[in-house]
Amino acid sequence: MAQLCVLREDLYLELQGIKEDKIEPLDDNGSNYRDIYFFRNSTRTLFEINKTVQCLKRKPVFMKALAKQKDFHDIFGEFDKAINKARNLLKRLRHETAGHLDQAAFQNALTKIAPDTKSLFQASEHPKRLHYRFALEFLGAIFLSGVVQEYDAKTKELYEKEWRMILETISGVSFKAINAIDTLFGAYVEQRGLMH
Repeated sequence: MAQLCVLREDLYLELQGIKEDKIEPLDDNGSNYRDIYFFRNSTRTLFEINKTVQCLKRKPVFMKALAKQKDFHDIFGEFDKAINKARNLLKRLRHETAGHLDQAAFQNALTKIAPDTKSLFQASEHPKRLHYRFALEFLGAIFLSGVVQEYDAKTKELYEKEWRMILETISGVSFKAINAIDTLFGAYVEQRGLMH
């Protein structure tokens, strides 16, 4: 339960980092990079939440006691179903771009980026003003590796559809995770008699 409380706060902060239009101190490399940074971290956090929840589910006494709490069973079941459905996507994103930067995924991404792609490099002698904005190209190619065709006008729609699916899946699971952890914590507090 303690782990889930920490992970819930991490996930909440990551979602706030994605949602904000501007966070000036973090946007030197552009708000797009900040959004992707927090998105990548949210996949790592969701992966950890899933591991922790699976561990809790293997504790029958704990789960049986919590299941007696009002609202817990339905909300937890909804979250569990959503995270199981998103498990492979979460695992891939976490292993390739968040918990690790997978070398094979990056090599594959490099083959998918069109050679005539133009991206920004912001040169400077000061670290705060030097930025590799083109790094988003690598991450985008990894995120969209499920679309196998090379990028052209015809496949632009496929890439956009894949990206929407990824965002909808991850955001849906994220909100269900926060709701489930909040409900689980409430049930835990009630079960342990910690409320006055």
